[in-house]
Amino acid sequence: MRTSARTPAALVGLLASTLLSLSFSSCKEAPTMDPLRVSLERLRAVPQDRWEALAGRKIYFGHQSVGQNILDGLRALEADTPGIRLEVREMSDARDFDRPVFAHSAIGRNGDPHGKIEHFRSVLESGVGERADVAFFKFCYADFDASTDVEGLLAHYDRALADLRSMYPRLTILAVTVPLTNARPGLKSRVKSLLGRDGGLKAANPARNAVNAHIRKTYGADIWDLAAAESSAAGGGTVRARYEGRTIDLLNPAYTSDGGHLNEAGSRIVASDLLVRLAGLAGR
Repeated sequence: MRTSARTPAALVGLLASTLLSLSFSSCKEAPTMDPLRVSLERLRAVPQDRWEALAGRKIYFGHQSVGQNILDGLRALEADTPGIRLEVREMSDARDFDRPVFAHSAIGRNGDPHGKIEHFRSVLESGVGERADVAFFKFCYADFDASTDVEGLLAHYDRALADLRSMYPRLTILAVTVPLTNARPGLKSRVKSLLGRDGGLKAANPARNAVNAHIRKTYGADIWDLAAAESSAAGGGTVRARYEGRTIDLLNPAYTSDGGHLNEAGSRIVASDLLVRLAGLAGR
């Protein structure tokens, strides 16, 4: 009798907590278009001569699935923004860099960040490094989990970028921060969060945050801060959470439909950040 009497109360309490959480989150995330509006304003503020200079560049981007989300956003922004003209093509052969191009290709496989570093090296050493103006690659959030040897990976990453920059002094090689994750949007994920189950998303984000902190500190202005764009929030804030005594940046849940990949708004926001970054390089 005591158990059955308490069970409805417990369910009511859980439901009330869930509804309160949903209500709070809805209020907190209501201005979801604000970051997108800010992104579009940043694009419009770029002088036309920068876009023209960028259109004349030869760029290589190595990526996996989130990279495709970013490219979708880039194409959408190009279609909607007069003045941005990029020849976006899937390619990585050095012969493709005889003319201006925004070339991209899949690099490595998810779950093997060391392999992605070496694949990027092999692309540049195939002749792309001699012909391109800008080159960069991104890891995937799936390359990291709670067991990742962050120190060993960063040592490999730093050696590779140092070697490549020495080999190709004319080439601008950008270091790129690691994409982030968050809980899958929806009631089911919120209930799991209330029960202390995050599906490993928060457990893996400290490793991603540690890599990002190193990249920001080590490479200074020579980076594209993808993670900062993903964690941006309305009003200029950052989406963060406390996890095991530390504060970590997370993917803004308004930018994703599955907790990791970017939705239409997220794709446009991150792609806009990339375009502004590349336009800045074109002004050098």
